[in-house]
Amino acid sequence: MGCSSSIQKKEPDTSTKSGTYKADQVLNSSIIIQKWFRRYKAHLEIRRRCAWKIFQEIEYSAEQDQINLYNFFNEIVTSINNNGSYGKKFADILEKSDSTPTANITNAETEAVKNINSTKVENFYKGPHVTLPLELQNVHKLLEYFKTGQVLHAKYVKLILHEAKMKAKLLPNVLSIDLNITKQITIVGDLHGKLDDLFTIFHKNGLPSNENPYIFNGDFVDRGKFSIEILVILCCFYLLYPRQVVLNRGNHEDYIMNSRYGFTKEVATKYKLQAGKVKEFCREFFAWLPLATIIGNKILVAHGGLSDRTDLELLKSIPRNQFVSILKPTHISLEETEPPPIEILQEWEQVLDLLWSDPQPTCGKVFNKHRGGGCCFGPDVTDSVLRKHKLDLLIRSHECKFEGYEYAHNNKVLTVFSASSYYADGSNLGAYIKLDVNLTPRIVQFSATKENKINSFKDKVGIHEECAMKELKEKIHAHKSQLADVFKQMDINNTGKLSVSQWANGLEKVLHLKLPWTILRAKLVDVDKDGNVLYMSSWDGYKVNSAISQMSLLSETIYRNKQALETVFRIIDKDCSGFISTEEMEEACHMLNKHTNGLIPESGIQDLAKTLDINKDGKIDFNEFLEAFRLVTT
Repeated sequence: MGCSSSIQKKEPDTSTKSGTYKADQVLNSSIIIQKWFRRYKAHLEIRRRCAWKIFQEIEYSAEQDQINLYNFFNEIVTSINNNGSYGKKFADILEKSDSTPTANITNAETEAVKNINSTKVENFYKGPHVTLPLELQNVHKLLEYFKTGQVLHAKYVKLILHEAKMKAKLLPNVLSIDLNITKQITIVGDLHGKLDDLFTIFHKNGLPSNENPYIFNGDFVDRGKFSIEILVILCCFYLLYPRQVVLNRGNHEDYIMNSRYGFTKEVATKYKLQAGKVKEFCREFFAWLPLATIIGNKILVAHGGLSDRTDLELLKSIPRNQFVSILKPTHISLEETEPPPIEILQEWEQVLDLLWSDPQPTCGKVFNKHRGGGCCFGPDVTDSVLRKHKLDLLIRSHECKFEGYEYAHNNKVLTVFSASSYYADGSNLGAYIKLDVNLTPRIVQFSATKENKINSFKDKVGIHEECAMKELKEKIHAHKSQLADVFKQMDINNTGKLSVSQWANGLEKVLHLKLPWTILRAKLVDVDKDGNVLYMSSWDGYKVNSAISQMSLLSETIYRNKQALETVFRIIDKDCSGFISTEEMEEACHMLNKHTNGLIPESGIQDLAKTLDINKDGKIDFNEFLEAFRLVTT
């Protein structure tokens, strides 16, 4: 028998190599995906920041316009003589609306009480009836009533505001609080008429009480739709717990600001014939609000900020009610021929800085050109003022922050902003601060917008971006003629094209907005294949829907200054009737024409007033006016 031997060939072991190869593939793929995701997230973040920058620049630009307009009003009053032509009547109106509370306090309070008592509550009114002294169960009913979107009767609004003012008058300018008893306190920033945010804070943190004290750090009103409700609720809790609820004044507790930013309009809409008196009660209450609060001798709580001249001892001695509006040193008078005394100016500067200023990252102090009032103060200023008064921390509000709060100046300045979705739905979180007995801040963030919970970050960015671009396009269209002139001057060869840098410089020159125009270019204007901007496409897709569309330049000028004109109207319309006469309209246009250096043709002002008087009754309805000038898509 033969035997055969078979040699088995050994197959190479590729399992290890294959496994290594697959692992490398997975790793490489993961790296690629991570890089792509980082780029994707970075791109979204750039878009979010651009939208945020647009919102902030337009907001600060509007505040600057408001201060410039009011400074212009002051110039009118101080410059018009008794033989003046148009403008004398407007100056008289402004002086009367801008006077400080009457010197005869007894008579003023008696008249206020008479007005409250004489206000009739109609039989059809089904809401809460308020009596003094307030009880907690009545305030609970009031909260539930406001949750249904109902309006409290004007009589009870005036009653609550008057009683709150009488208690506020007894308070010092700068309050001092000790946490040895309560062991905690909650600080709430700007609410700006956003009632859902206030209810969210109460839901998460509990209602104010003797054991749960609060500081509300100004800007209760304006911009939102429920400013009067927030004001009434805060006043009610202040009346219930006057030692545990503090209401600091903000820069929007100011009737001139209210004329532009919505509170005056809200009061007029909700209270009709009673609106003028309700507005007066609000104005007097605002003038008596404390200016700041010190907690545990270590933390200063003020709405805006500081400056190198901030002196808390001087602040404590100021008759704060003389500043009915913080936009000027004292009430104006036609008889005034000299500037206010130095001591009045010094007092005014103290209050202005406290309510209007913002921190900046660089050292020093400069004029706050973004807002047009107050200053921007650096970390050295913060250190100096805190050290001078033996304080450790400044808690302030006044600025919307993406996270609802922000530390600055080596954690010695803490900003808290409590109005969530301030610029657009989901644009920012709200926040409030909890301080324990050791004065250690704990930040609580929230969002009162339910829709945010179902939107992805991409969807939110898209919503913010769309809202921001709409506002920016409105701003660009409002300056159409000015921009066109600037662009054509740059376009020497009349090509209809500009480089991106030229186009950006032109926008910044006219709009005074510091924005990343290169990034925004694709959403604002058409470009050719070489990347040049076709600047006349800046206005594609929009037009001003105006009752005087046949007068395009006048229509554009009125649209651009619509908010300023509305502010003038609100001041002229002292009784908040919602109407002004055609003569008052002409007066306002003449005044605004001086403010805008003659951009409104004098020959067209009378025709404009007649055109806006739609039913020819000699009166102009604010709603008709606003409807007559709005930007629409084509």
